[in-house]
Amino acid sequence: MFLSRSHIGCALVLLLSNCLRADAVGPRFAGDRDRWVGAEILLRDANVLKDLGLNSDQAFRASQALTVVAARLNDELQRIQNLKGDAWKARNREIIAKVPDRELEVLAKHLTAAQLKRLREITYQVAGVDAFAHPDVLKQIAPTTEQKEKFKTIELELDSKMKDVHNLFAAGKVEAAHKKEDELRADVFKKVQELLTDKQKKSWQELTGKAIQLEGAKRR
Repeated sequence: MFLSRSHIGCALVLLLSNCLRADAVGPRFAGDRDRWVGAEILLRDANVLKDLGLNSDQAFRASQALTVVAARLNDELQRIQNLKGDAWKARNREIIAKVPDRELEVLAKHLTAAQLKRLREITYQVAGVDAFAHPDVLKQIAPTTEQKEKFKTIELELDSKMKDVHNLFAAGKVEAAHKKEDELRADVFKKVQELLTDKQKKSWQELTGKAIQLEGAKRR
């Protein structure tokens, strides 16, 4: 299994922290369980490798190159451990926000421009509704003020319902928790899509490209 749930918590998962600026990012529909998956994780998935046209050796070299990004991320996060509260959140946000560009910079030496573009499309697909927190996605979708307000309402509703997911995890009911989470995400993604205009839906399709099913994990 190339992409396990345990991998989602690794350093290269793009966790957008609570201090993300309202003028820079969109709604964080899943709070601390955002499904941003880094390139290093995606390059472990057989279907992603096939889609990108990479053999295992090429994927290995690319993944090895990404260890530099992971090491730098870990080092920078270690340096802010003495910060507290909002100061830590702000610095944490700044550090993690740099990871995607650093990944692409490193991968540019191993992948073609077309492969890099496709990898970003897959990243948005895997993130699903959480992709709407990304500045690049917001720029392309260009939600109206009214849509942003509705996104916020959906976000708050989900945040409340996600408490049930956390309680299931705390009770050791892992499978039930994952099932509940998947159901909530599917419902939220549907609601968000229903708010988009035809032009915005077209932009979303352009951002995500053709659909792909990961071998190691189901994503919406």
